[in-house]
Amino acid sequence: MTRFQMRMAVCLLLALAAEGSRSCTMPTGVPSNPPAVDNTGFAGCHGKLSLGGPGGLQLVDENGNAVRLMGMSSHGLQWFPQCYTKASIQYLVEHWGINLFRVAMYVGEQGYATDPSIQDLVENIVQWCKELGIYVIIDWHVLNPGNPYDSMYRG
Repeated sequence: MTRFQMRMAVCLLLALAAEGSRSCTMPTGVPSNPPAVDNTGFAGCHGKLSLGGPGGLQLVDENGNAVRLMGMSSHGLQWFPQCYTKASIQYLVEHWGINLFRVAMYVGEQGYATDPSIQDLVENIVQWCKELGIYVIIDWHVLNPGNPYDSMYRG
């Protein structure tokens, strides 16, 4: 899915979420129902990624072919855990064409350090991404107290 198609899909979702009494039309020439792009199995086709190409600045797959990652990110898992299901990620893979899912996980802020269910959710998301054949990034957020060496982050 191109960046343009992604923007239009987001616009469409926002339009659908708008009040029923309001009307939001797509700009002239923009399809209101873009075709689905299915990236199931993308990671299996490309394998281990690394930097390569001219100057070592291009993300390449295990065969040296250039790769473009296109993905979505969660919000803090502890705030909206019900939003992250295999079905929701699968929809993004099969219809929006994502090949990467970023798991934004706060350690503090009632997150990983104090809520053991967050670890289970992270493990589930990683497993779902593996089953769907996409890459996953676990982003450990350090917000408060802000010092990554604080005792909260040990263990």
